[in-house]
Amino acid sequence: MRAAGTPVFGIGQTSYARDIEIASVRLPRRALQGSRVVAEVNLRQSGYDGDSLELRVEDDSRILHKQQVRLDGDSLRLEIPLTADDAGARRLRFAVAVQPGEAIAENNRNTAILDVDAARQRILYFEGEPRFELKFVRRAVAEDTRLAVTGLIRTADAKYYRVGIDSQAQLRDGFPTTREELFAYDALILGSVEASLLSREQQQMIVEFVSRRGGGLLLLGGRNAFAEGGYRDSALRALFPVVMEAQSGGDFARQLRIRPTAAALVHPALRLTEDAQESAARWATLPPLTVVNPMQTIKPGASLLLTAESATDGESWVALAVQRYGRGKVAAFAVQNSWLWQMHQDIELEDQTHETLWRQLLRWLVDGVPGRVDLRLSSERLHDGGKLVLQGEIKDAAFEALDEAAARAQLLTPGGLERIVPLTRVAEMRGVYRAEIEVDEPGDYRVQLEFDEGDETLRGIEHRFIVSAAGDEYHGSELNAALLQSLAGQTGGEYVDAADSARIAAGLQERQRGAVLLTRHELWDMPLLYLILLGLAVAEWIVRRRAGLA
Repeated sequence: MRAAGTPVFGIGQTSYARDIEIASVRLPRRALQGSRVVAEVNLRQSGYDGDSLELRVEDDSRILHKQQVRLDGDSLRLEIPLTADDAGARRLRFAVAVQPGEAIAENNRNTAILDVDAARQRILYFEGEPRFELKFVRRAVAEDTRLAVTGLIRTADAKYYRVGIDSQAQLRDGFPTTREELFAYDALILGSVEASLLSREQQQMIVEFVSRRGGGLLLLGGRNAFAEGGYRDSALRALFPVVMEAQSGGDFARQLRIRPTAAALVHPALRLTEDAQESAARWATLPPLTVVNPMQTIKPGASLLLTAESATDGESWVALAVQRYGRGKVAAFAVQNSWLWQMHQDIELEDQTHETLWRQLLRWLVDGVPGRVDLRLSSERLHDGGKLVLQGEIKDAAFEALDEAAARAQLLTPGGLERIVPLTRVAEMRGVYRAEIEVDEPGDYRVQLEFDEGDETLRGIEHRFIVSAAGDEYHGSELNAALLQSLAGQTGGEYVDAADSARIAAGLQERQRGAVLLTRHELWDMPLLYLILLGLAVAEWIVRRRAGLA
């Protein structure tokens, strides 16, 4: 526009006198059916300080949650706990009622997509010695149909007890020795297992299980765990979210109170009740647990969720720390007897704290673990007539990239029509397939990635996206004065306030200029050029004639 001499004029007002907007909603991309998720809602307002209104969360037409919100300040951040009850791709609508005098009514609502996975998640729990923890963990999740915990306990040298197996061949030789066998699980729990019990190859497999497979790893405390189990110098050291000091020599064993940090009170795995204040109060009443692995420092990038505090000297140690590692996640729960929260004399018989904690912790551990077929969308909300990019990853049983798969997406349109969209492999990325589709019809779309492996068709989870005429047009609609001033300055235009809008018309009149029209003609089709060429030929003949050369 600057090169063409076209000036840009900016006009508007930087804010609305009275308006309420649900600016954004953040949800996890995926959740296991029945899991608790936390929605982060950012609400902005002007002109309604001190007012109260009701915020509703709906799953299509069903109300999931509602609460009273008091408007204090220009912005408000809410943490809303929700339960993913229904399987499939859910469209959640967050809305507040339109208030009198609002500038824009359409921004009082916002939507988010949550993909709820109904698949049964497999968890391998490996213990190096018999102890109560496995028994109570399995009891805590016994009624959870989405979690399957398989236990492997070493009872003597080269002898193992298996519980929760699907077949006699499962774990027959102890801890998995192949990637196909280990990668069939979604999460791994290591109890009081010394590092020497795992071969170098098995340790490397665990690293790849987290980093490449994207699995979850939970490290429990015990006399043969962490530094006391020799992990300080093992191949697994990089996975640990804590800094392991030298071995304590076995003389560190303390009864410590477990206390949540501020991050734990909003973490979906550690919220013991729906109400955050009630959850914090419940944590304060839990009996102490035993810690035998003294660690006081977490790694950069890790998050401290629970601390273990001494009631006598106030000293604090790490009880639970988490971190991302590659595609997966790792949690270090450095206590050895959480089962006391079920069996301690101060715990009521009907108390479900232990069950709730372990169900939520294991569900968080497997949350987002990718399968062999994984699909991502470039956007969950589009304008009609826009383009959507589908990008999928396909892997074999060892989670190695499959480059020759016939990947396709099954697309269901709002009108109920089914389309098969073939995906082509991305040359520079192994196992990655991509397609671009145009979406013209407004409404809800559903899409699922699949491919054939022998006689079997493998499918990923179903995704959902929304196409509308408005898109995000009504959100973040306040004037961007800095951008308009920059454009006006670079193109010779002007930025004015709404009250001075007449100056734009005057400015346009002052900058009137003629239009340039380019017309293209072929040289041999121009009479003037023909006459010039003919005249030059005649002139040349006359000159040669006078010189006696013609």
